[in-house]
Amino acid sequence: MKPRPRRRPAGLQVEIMIDAGGWSGLDDIEGLVEGAARAALHACGRPDTGEISVLLTDDQRLRALNLRYRNKDAPTNVLSFAAALPAAQTASQGVCGDIALAFETIASEAAGEDKTMADHLRHLVIHGTLHLAGYDHENAADGDVMEALEITALASLGIASPYLVSHSESEV
Repeated sequence: MKPRPRRRPAGLQVEIMIDAGGWSGLDDIEGLVEGAARAALHACGRPDTGEISVLLTDDQRLRALNLRYRNKDAPTNVLSFAAALPAAQTASQGVCGDIALAFETIASEAAGEDKTMADHLRHLVIHGTLHLAGYDHENAADGDVMEALEITALASLGIASPYLVSHSESEV
């Protein structure tokens, strides 16, 4: 008798791992993260399918990952690692990969930009998910496309564009 192939439930599967204490202060973190990932996929016209692992960690861990994979010896807010899958498999499975987020950096940015931690987290999950979907910001044109998708996804969650600058700020 042949073993039956493992059936995965349809839809987007988001696995969240928390290995830093600060994240426990956010209510419904699973809902925030999964909702943001889905909003990003909708904004770029991708189906709600695939598997995303999200690591909610600290600056020390993100610094080590940033050094290892990007040769940058500093913490960062978010890193994304798209799964290396053949195009046909990616089309059938949707978006697959890992996103890692650093609590201290994100909390500091949120406070400095007068945003809630939840809204800033959702923005960075959207940003990371768009990277998993193949978008980047290596040049200005690609950055503009990615920024527009982020704004669309954030708006679907009721979050204002983080890129808007008021006239009084721009005149300073």
